[in-house]
Amino acid sequence: MKKLIRKYRNKDLYSLNCSESIVYAANEFYNLSLNDNALKMMTGFGGGVCEKELCGVISGSVSVLGMVLKGKSNEEGSVVKQSVIDFKNEFKNMYNKLDCEYLVDNFKDDVFGCDKIIFDSVDLLQKVISKYM
Repeated sequence: MKKLIRKYRNKDLYSLNCSESIVYAANEFYNLSLNDNALKMMTGFGGGVCEKELCGVISGSVSVLGMVLKGKSNEEGSVVKQSVIDFKNEFKNMYNKLDCEYLVDNFKDDVFGCDKIIFDSVDLLQKVISKYM
């Protein structure tokens, strides 16, 4: 999936924010068959829902978890809820917070922007999906 993230983060070809990049890549990787209108829904989640609040990487990843894992359950109930909690906890273990402003202030690179956070999140997303599939 990292190869697809590189594709969608290429600013010469695409103008996608963090949330869009995650969902576009997951759509292709997991064959989610989301059409252009469905993909456009992620636009407002980038940049911390446009106000540096909840990181777009989180909202994009949570959206993917819902799309991939909806309808699956185990003895503890819905795996979507469990997977979202796992994802958020693991992300906080890596980056301390889910807050866009904090992440930008502490981890954004002058050249590559938030790409490291996005790549780390994709690894985590795949790990969590594999756990619950």
